[in-house]
Amino acid sequence: MSDEIITASENPYDSPQEPTSTKPPSAMPLMWSVATVFGSAIIGALLGLALGVTIGTIAPGYYRSVISGGDDPGFDPMAVGIGLGLSQGFVFGGIIGLVLVGMFYWYRLRSEK
Repeated sequence: MSDEIITASENPYDSPQEPTSTKPPSAMPLMWSVATVFGSAIIGALLGLALGVTIGTIAPGYYRSVISGGDDPGFDPMAVGIGLGLSQGFVFGGIIGLVLVGMFYWYRLRSEK
């Protein structure tokens, strides 16, 4: 028998080790994240606008019943539908965009382990 010691890196029966990287995990570019959130907000605003106009046209009594001052003769349900649809759709779409970006970051962090 030989007095030679075999180290773990020379043992042919060990599974190969993955190379260690000193580079930090790659992150999604900031501009892509902002574009995703803003694009989702714009899409939400357009969908909200369509829904608000539809409700203001088909069921104007809805806005008259839920908005104080709806019985006023100068009340315009179409304008209320446009305003509420755009604003609420923009906010909801932005929240959806933030959730999507957060899920993407979470997935990337979990998959790089």
